[in-house]
Amino acid sequence: MTKVFDEVILQNRLEEMYDELIATQMWSINRQSSNEDKYFHNFPGHVVFGMHGVINSGLYEYFVGLVEYLQNRHMKEYGKLLPPKISRIHLGAKNLSSYTNLHTDTDQKGVVIVGFLTPKWKEEWGGELKVGNELIKYKPGRFCIFNTDKLHDGFAPKGDCPLWRITVNIVLLNE
Repeated sequence: MTKVFDEVILQNRLEEMYDELIATQMWSINRQSSNEDKYFHNFPGHVVFGMHGVINSGLYEYFVGLVEYLQNRHMKEYGKLLPPKISRIHLGAKNLSSYTNLHTDTDQKGVVIVGFLTPKWKEEWGGELKVGNELIKYKPGRFCIFNTDKLHDGFAPKGDCPLWRITVNIVLLNE
């Protein structure tokens, strides 16, 4: 079951963050969800924290604070702790031509947190997150938590969407 938390980031902060994110030169345009068709399934991304450590200290500190907030909120609402170890923090941006496949982020036990960072969104723009058989609507400031063994995919925007669909993907592992 995917756990959904709304209003994790409030509107004014989402707007500030989105403006900062799209104006920076940190993006790499060759991020992928799998190795399949590597020239056709790319999207812009940024590694904040990963196997080489902290790449972007400002964003790292911000998202570590959000993880702590979500850990507390999860404990209050579900009575269970989330795994303690942050394995990675990645950002991804999709536009109308972006396409990815169903995938898992790791074969290790833990949870994935996906947060929706685009500040304005219309339902007709799509951009849903599919986790197993669940389809979760893209809603600014929404964060979703699910087990690392769940196949998932974030859909690209559709229609006349003029915005980048930006998400943060955080993997927490059991120690």
